Amino acid sequence: MKLRIPLIIGLVFTLSGCGTHKFVPTGMSNNTYAPKSSKCGEKMLRSFPKDVAFEEIGISYGQTPGGGVMSDKTPEAIAELQECACLNGGDAFVLASTRDSGFHGTLGGYSQQVAKAEGIVIVFTK
Repeated sequence: MKLRIPLIIGLVFTLSGCGTHKFVPTGMSNNTYAPKSSKCGEKMLRSFPKDVAFEEIGISYGQTPGGGVMSDKTPEAIAELQECACLNGGDAFVLASTRDSGFHGTLGGYSQQVAKAEGIVIVFTK
């Protein structure tokens, strides 16, 4: 019984943890770019810019636990994309998709939802 309480507390912290991100180079660029600060103010675009030269450097995936019936965690998943793009030297990212996934079937809705976002990281070539 004494072991259950720390185990439950640890499980709660694990499931309510911070978001994560992943960067996958696409091979569209032979250049390498220096990482920027994780809070570099990355620009989110809805479509590729038409009036500025750029090159694609990779795809960024971000996700964060939580949300569901009571709240929307999509902004936090997009923030993970921004951080990932910054850490990989991007100047902006084009939001490709957002979605939610989780286990359904509880009385309150999702038992554990994960908000996910995907973006294409670009660098302005000036």
